Amino acid sequence: STDKLLQRNREFLYVGRLVLYKKVDVIIKALANVYADKKFVLHIVGSGAEKEKLQSLADELGVSQNVVFHGQISRNKVFELMKKCFCFTMVSEKETFGMVYIEAMLAGCVTIASKDGGVDGVIVSEENGYLSPEGDVDALVELYKKIELMSDEDVDRLRKNAVNTALGFKDSAV
Repeated sequence: STDKLLQRNREFLYVGRLVLYKKVDVIIKALANVYADKKFVLHIVGSGAEKEKLQSLADELGVSQNVVFHGQISRNKVFELMKKCFCFTMVSEKETFGMVYIEAMLAGCVTIASKDGGVDGVIVSEENGYLSPEGDVDALVELYKKIELMSDEDVDRLRKNAVNTALGFKDSAV
């Protein structure tokens, strides 16, 4: 529904394996920088070898209470979480085309993907989402700040464009 598109909260989401090349640490560092004095929640869905390191990083940065590790959850639960969250971020290295980006866009998330990754051309920066250099904390910080300062109208337009782009994709076509 379009009223969902107007909702802006500080709930962020990452869905994927917790491995080094996925650069989940970059998301935690960027959010801790931008929202140090504000309330935010980062939902992390997935499991992997980096989980303990990511928990330690959140502790070190003083944001462990803001980071929720969900582990593996069903696809339906992931989509429910996507619909609740404002922004989906995955800025991993050597990212291929990921269905999770399309699902996040379909849910109306402001979606941030790796520049020069598998969704270049699907996500057009400032039209239906954003592309950020893979693993670049400073670039992601600037992007989060920019999104935070966007007007509600611009956020709404971006999210509607994301939903419309995602509707053009089907599992079978991809």
